[in-house]
Amino acid sequence: MRPARNRRADSRRAISRRWAWLLLAGALAIPPIRFAVMAFHHDPPASASDREQRLRLLARARVFVDPSDHRDQPGWAAADFPDAADVSCIYVPKAPRGTTLKFDCRTSSGEIVKVKYGRTRERLAEVAATRLLRAMDFGADRVSFVQRLHCYGCPPSPFRARLIAEQFFLTPVLDWLQNNTTVRTYDWVTIERELAGREITAGDVGGWSWPELDEVREGAGGATRGEIDALRLMAVFLAHWDAKPGNQRLICMESRDATDSCRLPLLMLQDVGATFGPGKVQLAAWQRLPMWTDAAACRVSMEQLPYQGAGFGSAQISEEGRRLLATRFRQFSSSDIAALLQSARFAADAPADREEQVISAWTAAFMDKVAQIVDRPPCPSVSGHLGRRPLEAS
Repeated sequence: MRPARNRRADSRRAISRRWAWLLLAGALAIPPIRFAVMAFHHDPPASASDREQRLRLLARARVFVDPSDHRDQPGWAAADFPDAADVSCIYVPKAPRGTTLKFDCRTSSGEIVKVKYGRTRERLAEVAATRLLRAMDFGADRVSFVQRLHCYGCPPSPFRARLIAEQFFLTPVLDWLQNNTTVRTYDWVTIERELAGREITAGDVGGWSWPELDEVREGAGGATRGEIDALRLMAVFLAHWDAKPGNQRLICMESRDATDSCRLPLLMLQDVGATFGPGKVQLAAWQRLPMWTDAAACRVSMEQLPYQGAGFGSAQISEEGRRLLATRFRQFSSSDIAALLQSARFAADAPADREEQVISAWTAAFMDKVAQIVDRPPCPSVSGHLGRRPLEAS
């Protein structure tokens, strides 16, 4: 017969194990409970009047930015953060979205910017794509590399820490622990500053989808058929395949005031990190992507890309659209493009003695795609507003 002391020790261990299992079961139950709670808390469905108002604004939306319309807009005319500079900011708690490592930070000027860190090549793509879009007069955010960022109040691994805290209802604890006197330093991050303007939404409906471009009407003051086609062709050029509605923005450019009727609605590509190849900045894969699925008919699609281009479908590009984009591409020399790709750190992972070779290869691929748009016969006439085939036929 075992001594009473051993029996008591065994009993305590059994109780401890039961409590441990109960605590583990409770912890594992929290994420499903949170998911169930969040399922019942979402943006309200758009009302009929909200949807109608959004469609009216969509009908008048532009895709190119007139410099006279945004000359005094904060966030556009101001200079980018200088590349290779030190920047300091204070961590701003915010619910994480997506999977890319990122967090919000407030600069000394009071501006809140999005910081992306880690090794993802999405950052390279965003810097190159946004700078190219802006240089061609499309609406775009401003994304720049910063060599060193000092974040005051950042928790260890800000994105993952926030994600775990959200899952286990511990965000109040994480916020309480924030200490703005401590600093964490991150090397070679990107800083994103949104194009100034008010986002146009209708209840739970935000952004815009490719089929909705059919709603734009030149007669109502919106973009022309050619301008819409130029936007489509630009998306194909970039291989902007992650183009779901949430990665596009419909904004009112001239004001952030929600009561304004909006004189200048603008369609823009927002999240352009999934570009320059199916896997984000993949030279060989980007080179293999054709500009035209049917060159004779000037037809394009992104069916060969992930998610089939998020509803991009298949579209016939008008000669006006081809010519508009070609004119803008003609302003760049190969040295301009090399400088752009260099600033976006496309050769960052290459050995120092191969950086020039990598940039040269990317520049050659870029100029070859430009030539497929510029140096070709005129596109044939098209019928209909956008000349787009139904998605099910694409």
